[in-house]
Amino acid sequence: MNSKSRCLLVILVVFAVVNAAVLLTGTGLSAQRDVWEQTELPAKWKERVLKMIGDNHHQEAITALRNYLRHVPDDGNMRRLLGKVLFESGRCGEARDAYYAALLNDPGDFVARNNMAVVMMRQGHAEDALREFKDAFDGSGQEVFIAANLARWYELSGDAVSAENIWNAVREGVRVSGEVMIPEDALMLADMEKIRALQQQSDAAKKTAARP
Repeated sequence: MNSKSRCLLVILVVFAVVNAAVLLTGTGLSAQRDVWEQTELPAKWKERVLKMIGDNHHQEAITALRNYLRHVPDDGNMRRLLGKVLFESGRCGEARDAYYAALLNDPGDFVARNNMAVVMMRQGHAEDALREFKDAFDGSGQEVFIAANLARWYELSGDAVSAENIWNAVREGVRVSGEVMIPEDALMLADMEKIRALQQQSDAAKKTAARP
């Protein structure tokens, strides 16, 4: 090896060591995350993933989301979407891990907590699910869609009285808000048809009350 080749080799080794040090200290990842957050890439990435899901390419969507989250690990929207795709693919354990990671990053993420409860129900952990539903309901300021999930929990548990009390709260919530807004990445235990029926009843009651 001549002196010119040895010099080039030394430069390459030094570059590799410096690059590794940057990655190990997290500086490189932090800079990469800043670049991602300052562009429209998250929205475009989500659009791409939603198309994969629409085409039933769930594994591709899961891989794409995990690649994205390696760069932006604190993106709760994408982590919830990952959990939903995993859940709908029958991979409940991995979905639960995704929601757990979302809650570690943001304990106030009531959609992730609601979703965690639905996954727990699917896994047969009813009491754990009840705790998560209650925390999600309180933390969300009593969101109607979480109340509906909580009411359905009581129905499935055979507690008709508690179920009816919560459904009454859902009716009131519909009457006050005028519309049930369910986030696109939220998992539902409750029957959507029942929620729509309550909404129609509420609309009819409002029209009757508005008549002179």
